[in-house]
Amino acid sequence: MVAPFLGVLADVAQAKKRFPGAFLILGVGATAALSMVQRSEWLLAAILFVLADIGAAGSFVFYDVLLPHVARREELVAPLPQSHTLGKWCMLTIMTVTGQTTGDWSQLYHGNLTWLPTRTIFLTRAGSHAYGLATPESDLDVRGVAIPPKEYFLGFAHRFEQAEATEPDLIVYDIRKFFLLAAAGNPSILELLWTDEADHLVRTALGQHLLAQRALFLSRKVKQTFSGYATAQLKRIKTHRRWLLEPRTHKPTRAEFGLPETSLLSKDILGAITALEETAAADLTAVPAHVMDLYRRERAYHNAFRDWQQYEHWKAHRNPQRAALEIKMGFDGKHASHLVRLMRMCREILETGRVVVKRLDREELLAIRNGAWSYDQLLDWSEREDRALDDIVQHSPLPQKPDTQALDQLCMTLVEEMLTAK
Repeated sequence: MVAPFLGVLADVAQAKKRFPGAFLILGVGATAALSMVQRSEWLLAAILFVLADIGAAGSFVFYDVLLPHVARREELVAPLPQSHTLGKWCMLTIMTVTGQTTGDWSQLYHGNLTWLPTRTIFLTRAGSHAYGLATPESDLDVRGVAIPPKEYFLGFAHRFEQAEATEPDLIVYDIRKFFLLAAAGNPSILELLWTDEADHLVRTALGQHLLAQRALFLSRKVKQTFSGYATAQLKRIKTHRRWLLEPRTHKPTRAEFGLPETSLLSKDILGAITALEETAAADLTAVPAHVMDLYRRERAYHNAFRDWQQYEHWKAHRNPQRAALEIKMGFDGKHASHLVRLMRMCREILETGRVVVKRLDREELLAIRNGAWSYDQLLDWSEREDRALDDIVQHSPLPQKPDTQALDQLCMTLVEEMLTAK
């Protein structure tokens, strides 16, 4: 109600900059003070909330008044997405600095699962920020675990596996899916349980209970999963290098492979021959020679066409700075850094039973990303390390597989405590 009068006063007093600053200080100060309110101090919390709301609303009013004086017409809308992202970054930082690890993070999620923020037991920064490898261009990844309401367990009308949002990249998993993936040794899931406490955004009592039992998820399975993820990175490196050295010049045609525009072999026949090829004991001599010739040319064409599609997608979606570095190095340094990190983490887990997420070898990994290792050096190291891991896993103190019964009991305990409390 007083905003129009304040706007006139700001114009008259030539104080357009001072008013938004004053309201900003009011909003930030009241929001920070909310972190120190005790559970029983509801009146103080209400007053601080109103002051924070007034500060935010007042800042927006004077921001709109000031914007036309500092921005060109075409820039008036452009800054909004960046400002929105920056605001969420600031909120996450405040939550961490002030210790609000059990706080409400609903501003990060705008989906229709209204229960999600209050039933999330653990939420953490993930990815490059958790590794300590973030650059100014790095996206912010946030991952968490939630226990849904009882109707999701007892009824049939509700299903929940995970909830997602953007800005930041947010995924919150159903506790049962999280347990399945973590017990299987999924690197992206398993490492969440070992992120640095400074990266925890939500950690309730149940979340702390989960973290206290995290060692139950570790097993020798990590050799296959972490090494498998590293192999996937190496495959991408080789593919991108091939595209760099031999750029695709055109879309493949069927005529180039001696094929008519319409396939002479049905999908059923193509599928049957493919299935026979994948069976070691299959006798392909029963397939007529001319059919096998057509089949091999069809396969070659489809492989070339799929490679061209992937090349076009890669070329269209490359980060410009990363692309320039990739051209200079001759391969993708970011994938190389991930490969080395994954294999080193695998060795650490197998030898010590610890998952080191915040990397002590940060500087070396960043150097590898920026071209410190040559392509041949990377291939040689990865082959030697993979052979070493094959030996290390045989002598690891970890069990062959996790104790499924113990994990199942832990999951039930957490769910029962949440359902009883709510």
